[in-house]
Amino acid sequence: MNKRISCYGQSETMQAAATSRTPESPVLQCLIFLGVFLVLMLVESAPPTLLTFPYMMAQMLREHVDLSSSAAVMAFSTSFTLPGWLVAVQLFSTGLATILALVFCTDIERRPLRSVGFTRRHGLRDYLIGAALGTAMLGFAVVVGVLTGALEYAGSSLRGNGLIFCVLLVGWMIQGMSEEVIFRGYLCNTLARRCNPHLAAFISAAAFALAHMANNGKTPLAIPNLILFGMFAAYFMYRFDSLWGVCALHSFWNFAQGNLFGIKVSGMSLDVTALRFVSKEGMELIHGGLFGLEGGIGITIVLLIGIGLLLFTGEQQPAKEKV
Repeated sequence: MNKRISCYGQSETMQAAATSRTPESPVLQCLIFLGVFLVLMLVESAPPTLLTFPYMMAQMLREHVDLSSSAAVMAFSTSFTLPGWLVAVQLFSTGLATILALVFCTDIERRPLRSVGFTRRHGLRDYLIGAALGTAMLGFAVVVGVLTGALEYAGSSLRGNGLIFCVLLVGWMIQGMSEEVIFRGYLCNTLARRCNPHLAAFISAAAFALAHMANNGKTPLAIPNLILFGMFAAYFMYRFDSLWGVCALHSFWNFAQGNLFGIKVSGMSLDVTALRFVSKEGMELIHGGLFGLEGGIGITIVLLIGIGLLLFTGEQQPAKEKV
C-alpha cells in the first residue's frame, strides 16, 4: 500500500491545517459540511435557475407538452438539451460556491489555502498532468464503447460554435475546481485530520455521489462509479499532496465527455460538441444510457485501474515547500 496515501495525516497539507478551528468529531464535521453544502448549492443554483426555468417552460409550451402530466414533463426533461449559453451560465455559477467554500475554510475554520491543497510549487505542471490524464481516462472509456459496439461515431457537430466551445472549456475548468474544492479540499481534508485517510476518502466520495442523486438517467452503476471517482480523486490528491492536478482531471474529464465526444455528462446533454458518439440500444451496461459513460462499466474499469495504480505503484518524492 502506498505510504504517501496511508500517511497523509503527516503531509504538508495536514500540517498547514494543524491550527484550524475544526471540531474533533468527524460526525460533527460532516453535519457542518452538510449545512455549508446546502448554502453553497442554494447560492450556486440561483443564477442558472432564474434563466433555465423560463427557457424550459417556453420550450414545453412550444412543443405542447402536457404540463399536468408528470410523466410527460419528466420525459421532456430527460431528453431536453440545454443550449450552450445556458450551460455556460451553469458552469460559471459554480465559481460562487468555490469562493464561498474557500471563505469558509480560511475565515471560519482559520485554515490557510495550503490546507485545501493549493500548493505554490508546480501548480501549472500538476494542472497540465491532470488535464491530460482526465482526457485520456475518459477517452479510454470511449474506446471501450466503440470496440464493444456500444458507441458509434456520428461525425463532427461543432457547426461554427468555436467561441462557445472555448467558453465552455473555461466553464468546465471552473466547475471541476468547484467540486474538488468542496468535496476534496474542504470535506476530505477536514476529515483526514481526525480519521483514517481511506475513511475520509470514502466519506467524501459518498457525499460527492449523493450530491448527484437528482441527476437524470441514473443507472445501477452510476452511483457506484461516482463513489469510485471520488475515491480516485481523493487518492490522487493524497498521492501528490496537491489539489491542482485533480481539479484539472475533473474539469477535462467532463469537458472531454460532453464537448469533445458529445456524450451526456452525468445525465446532462450538450449541443456544442467537437465530435458526436451515439449510444446503441440494449448496451446501456457499457455506455451508461441516459446518464452517460459514468453510468457504464467502461468507466468502472478505468477507475478501478486508476485507484489500483495510485495505491500500489511507487511513490513520487515531494518537493519541500515552506508553509
